[in-house]
Amino acid sequence: MKPILKKCCICGVKSDIKSMLTTEFRACCRTTECATKLHEQLRIKEQAKRDKAEAKRKQEDKEFKQETKRRKKKLLSTDRNHWIAQVQFEFNRFIRYRDRLDNCISCGRTNGEVENGTWRPGGYWDAGHYKSRGAFPELRFVEDNCHKQCKCCNGGSGKYQHKDRTVSQGYTQRLREKIGKGRVDWLNGPHCPLKPTIEELMVLHRYYKDKNKVIKEELI
Repeated sequence: MKPILKKCCICGVKSDIKSMLTTEFRACCRTTECATKLHEQLRIKEQAKRDKAEAKRKQEDKEFKQETKRRKKKLLSTDRNHWIAQVQFEFNRFIRYRDRLDNCISCGRTNGEVENGTWRPGGYWDAGHYKSRGAFPELRFVEDNCHKQCKCCNGGSGKYQHKDRTVSQGYTQRLREKIGKGRVDWLNGPHCPLKPTIEELMVLHRYYKDKNKVIKEELI
């Protein structure tokens, strides 16, 4: 039977195919030089396939993340509670910046007294509301209604009637000294119900975020 000859894909010399190294579509003679070059070509080709597949996967991941972000943004743009929380975060941060040199509005503790004590994680100070956000939502983002307060006074006072009364009395007394009786009387109401739109909340969020950025840069 006549041998089947095939040309080496590397050097071009024809040999019996039975004596050659063969792949799915290529064949080369068994010399070390040709076999090494074929192996390198196949390695490069395989690496190119992997790189192409990886690039495709990354592109699909990028498109998926972009679509997820777009859908999330669209969803959040209609979620009022989300924007209330966002504004509250920046508003509370502004209050702590604004009152950073003040004592606790309720008990009068100083920075030194608080920092030398034992306090739970999350910072020493809260932004405490004079009129609670739940009972007076229209005063949630009124600056006169929120002041620097230690966690001991702000956290848990509502659970104990005596403590709540003591904290409120201290808050009222020091608030009158700080902003005046007339402004405190205004806070005590009455007030018209207020329900800001999502667009108004977005503007408010940007307003306090920019103010906090300016204050932070001044403190550096």
